[in-house]
Amino acid sequence: MAFRANALIIAFLISACTHPMMKDEPDEALLRALPTATSAETQSAKTDVAPRTRSVFDSDEVSFELNEDDWKKISDQEGIQAYQRRDDGKNPYGDIVAFRGETIIPAKLVKIATILNTPGLQKEWVDALQDAHIVEQISKFESVNYNKTDVPWPFQDRDFVYRVNVQVQTDPPVMLIKMKSEPNAKEPEHDGVVRGAILNSYFYMKELPESQGTKMVIEAAVDPKGAIPLWLVNASQKRWPHNTLLKLRKLATDASIPVSKDIEEFFIKKRVQSAPKKGGKKK
Repeated sequence: MAFRANALIIAFLISACTHPMMKDEPDEALLRALPTATSAETQSAKTDVAPRTRSVFDSDEVSFELNEDDWKKISDQEGIQAYQRRDDGKNPYGDIVAFRGETIIPAKLVKIATILNTPGLQKEWVDALQDAHIVEQISKFESVNYNKTDVPWPFQDRDFVYRVNVQVQTDPPVMLIKMKSEPNAKEPEHDGVVRGAILNSYFYMKELPESQGTKMVIEAAVDPKGAIPLWLVNASQKRWPHNTLLKLRKLATDASIPVSKDIEEFFIKKRVQSAPKKGGKKK
């Protein structure tokens, strides 16, 4: 089974402006949690809180826990918190503002992964999607994807070519989907379409204990390029975190949509492989 992860967020971002990946690794590496953050990575000193911990797939560009020093809350509605990157002179994306959303979805991670991995459901939560396909399947968890988005007049349509990497931990279930633009000779630029850039984007999911659901974090910094003014891009994308998570939550809690057997069996198989054996170590 390959995680397709086609057109995960980009069409939704661009439409807002104008109206699966990881290679196989030993489970020991996937299950190993990163150490507690240093004092430099704590929240504001004025709050006198404990240092933030880093989740298993965190990196310089990815964070499961919110760092309030870097983010400003812009909305808190329907159980969904939305944030934008602070304009403090340290924005790694220049004039492009990154946006972030967090919520708890009352569903198992395998159900959310099913929604993200089902091409037929994409238009249920990705607006203005014209085309989405895999340009190159590199491995089960890594691919180069293409996405084309309909943009109303007077702007031209946008498209994106980007690498998708998926990282998976099975016990407890955690999934990270990372996306970033990169050129690919198999998908050249097309006449009449502006090639945009995904500067950094990810979907990060962690299933909570005792059937509490799955915490989902989404983040994106996308430059549509071309003639769309940056102030309009930044202002309009504020709606993206809330709208995306709201639609995904609706689909993930729809009992008529079955969990993918392939995804469910993948998690079961990986969990069995990582379980310790009598007198031995995890496989």
